[in-house]
Amino acid sequence: MIASVLVDVKHQAVDQQFDYRVPNHLASHIHVGQRVKIPFGPRMISGIVVELKEHSSIATLKDILAILDIEPLYSEEHIKLSETLAKRYIGITMSYLQAMIPNALRMQYQKRIKLLKPKQLPEELKPLFKQRKEIPIDKVQTSLDTINTLINKGVLTIETRYKQKLGIATEEYVFLKKEMPVTGVKQKAILNYLKDHNGILKSTLLNDTQSSSSTLNSLLEKDLISIQSREARRLTESLYQLPDQNIVLSDAQENVYHKVKGLLNTYHIFLLHGITSSGKTEVYIKLAETLLNQKKSVLVLIPEISLTPNLAARFKAKFKDQVVLYHSRLSDGERYDEWRKAKSQEAVIMIGARSAVFAPLNNLGLIIMDEEHSDAYRQDETPKYHAFEVAKHRAEYHQIPILLGSATPSIESYYYAKQKQYTLLELKTRALDSTLPTIDIIDMKEELHQGNTSMFSKKVMSAISKTLIQKKQTLILINRRGHANFVLCRECGKTVRCEECDLSMTYHHHDQTLKCHYCHTKEAVPKVCPHCQSKHIRYMGIGSERVEQELNHAFEEARIIRMDQDTTQQKNAHETILYTFEDQGDILVGTQMISKGLDFKNVSLVVILSADMALNIPDYYAHEEAFQLLMQMAGRSGRRHQQGRVILQSYLPDHPILQYLKNHDYQGFYEHEITSRKTLNMPPFTNVIQITIKHPYKNKTMTKTTEVLRYLRKVSKNETRLIGPITPKVARMQNLYRNQIIIKTNDEAYWVNQLHTLKHSIDFNSYTLSIDYRMTL
Repeated sequence: MIASVLVDVKHQAVDQQFDYRVPNHLASHIHVGQRVKIPFGPRMISGIVVELKEHSSIATLKDILAILDIEPLYSEEHIKLSETLAKRYIGITMSYLQAMIPNALRMQYQKRIKLLKPKQLPEELKPLFKQRKEIPIDKVQTSLDTINTLINKGVLTIETRYKQKLGIATEEYVFLKKEMPVTGVKQKAILNYLKDHNGILKSTLLNDTQSSSSTLNSLLEKDLISIQSREARRLTESLYQLPDQNIVLSDAQENVYHKVKGLLNTYHIFLLHGITSSGKTEVYIKLAETLLNQKKSVLVLIPEISLTPNLAARFKAKFKDQVVLYHSRLSDGERYDEWRKAKSQEAVIMIGARSAVFAPLNNLGLIIMDEEHSDAYRQDETPKYHAFEVAKHRAEYHQIPILLGSATPSIESYYYAKQKQYTLLELKTRALDSTLPTIDIIDMKEELHQGNTSMFSKKVMSAISKTLIQKKQTLILINRRGHANFVLCRECGKTVRCEECDLSMTYHHHDQTLKCHYCHTKEAVPKVCPHCQSKHIRYMGIGSERVEQELNHAFEEARIIRMDQDTTQQKNAHETILYTFEDQGDILVGTQMISKGLDFKNVSLVVILSADMALNIPDYYAHEEAFQLLMQMAGRSGRRHQQGRVILQSYLPDHPILQYLKNHDYQGFYEHEITSRKTLNMPPFTNVIQITIKHPYKNKTMTKTTEVLRYLRKVSKNETRLIGPITPKVARMQNLYRNQIIIKTNDEAYWVNQLHTLKHSIDFNSYTLSIDYRMTL
């Protein structure tokens, strides 16, 4: 038997299958998707079996040395998916396979020096080895020349060791086997305690009896007790705990439920356009209940980690331990435990962010993508993918539907629904008899003319005061973190810029630092201008940190909480902040992470401080993303039996996007935007593919981009338009210069194949080549 194996080396040169012979003693145990130990050059590494066959074109094959997994880690579905994604994004197949499993399962490699001839070891090295036969290579302080000499003489050798990063966590439990007289006071205490608490956790027993492990060992030797190891789950309990409530759907919700239910065994895409607070979650839960009754599993995707606590609490209230969570803020051990529960079918509903789309759920019955419009579903780092693309592959493989949900669907999704490529489902009214909030737009030019130079209009300050008196809550959106957007020298007019990127650094007041929000470079605030040494430095613009500071000055008695990337670095920070605000907060200041999906029953006022910030981004998708952000934010207000209010500050109050927003007119906005896209021949009327080439030297980046463009012109079809080379708005990032080429085409599949060929036709050594199926200038 022959096994085709992908080796655990993430490099284009070895991104291919290598054939190995399967020894007879392993033949009945080996399966596709298992990890195996293999010789690869001079090393022993791990690999993944992707195919089993009887013959190979290679005459002499090396043997597989061991099977590392009892059960396969990967299904054939996941292996095929990894190959598809690697081809689409010119990526490495192993990178995609590793993205599909938790970090805990990844292999860690370490080079070690092994002692072969102890008697010939020099005196100066003997203290390093002591009684050990091998040591990590990084522990050796002696020069490499000495080590190499000893290796050549056969005294030492270098071997590679590897192990799985984390294993199953266990806890020890103590059981009373029999009673016999003992003399020790602590031994008596333990035996007496076990009479009433048999099978107690070892740490609890030792703590309650004030005993030590040595006392337990004495009782073990006398065969009076036994200790058993059991698996320990590493996930902490959520702060959000809700009672199970019987869900009674409205007529509109019932209609949506039955339309999806009727096609549960068919590959189909539904778009649920439900206004904010219309009860989309209730439909999700009802569908999940139906599928669980059919012994099937459900995958629920959300774009932001901040949405997890609320949604998870709703599902766990209904389905208890059948629900698992999966997102990047869990520890490696917690993600591993949740992943194993899903793979073993102990849990059949997984709720998670982007990476959860690869969940190892068996008998998958439905994929739900809440807030489907969110760009957070796009993975920009290597390995690249979009969760919706992956979801479509998985749904088609299992022949099941995808349910996309949003109050502000993406233009492409809504267009496809209008064209009958998706089925459009609608919830046009709010649940619980609540009404949409009123939206007031404040002209900040008029505020300035009236002498108000504050970041807050008079109407905003008055509304916040009134809301505090009424014991209601306020959300304030400022979609930029930090204290000031940039630091300006008033003497020479220059700004403090990141040395790695072509961007101004943001001032953060709480730790007196400047940070680059692209490459995360951090440095102390300068006392003088780094360009002209002037002391006349000024902090310009506003961010969430400064807004919080100003509100604390204006409303000293209010409990003000801030939620942005800076305040959510710690584990469970999202949940803690949201729970604290809902329980005892007055004002929550935040970036876009507070704009989607959150359900606060006591929020009656939403303030959007600078709508223009979103409207003026030089990006093709700026108007769509601005409308979605502002509409979603407005939807956080008045979600129960109270009239909500939204106040939006702008220097462009008559901007058409803001007028559609004021009237809650998604349909009008869609017609406006789709007309513009048709005129410009942009998606959904064509496909856009963006090629980005990066290199430390500017001229080399341009030269390589030009070479690629010449190649693309040779293979281009008549219907294709090639645009470039383009220098993006951020020309240098993380010390790499960037150039781009845009392909506009109606035949995306053709160009996926051509781009896959491209990486083998042009030498990209020392260059970074990336592909995006969206234009991000």
